[in-house]
Amino acid sequence: MKVLIVDDDPVVLLSCKRILEREMKTWAVSTASSPNEAFQILEGENFDFFLVDIMMPGYSGYDFIKDVKIMKPETPVLAMSGYPTADVISQCREYGAESFIPKPFKPEELLEAILSIVQGETK
Repeated sequence: MKVLIVDDDPVVLLSCKRILEREMKTWAVSTASSPNEAFQILEGENFDFFLVDIMMPGYSGYDFIKDVKIMKPETPVLAMSGYPTADVISQCREYGAESFIPKPFKPEELLEAILSIVQGETK
């Protein structure tokens, strides 16, 4: 499985990448520090899963989800944010995210959220 993580926080990118590479040894994990960088990566690669931060400067995670779902409607998206309000979660769903995970999260919570989407059990 190929995963693309999109977040403007380098600590979150590195942490998520390490968690997935450690626990899911056969997965290929790439990172992008902005939606624009993610779309550049998508020009040359296909991914099976997106992990996307919502609150990013400029081009928001909402917009990225909406646009990537137009390009790759079959590719699941797990949205994440440090602002887990009902409105944020609802908007993530409206834009096409399969599920949402609030930051900060534990490694096992991230893995559980991703696996539930991959296995077809969205929350």
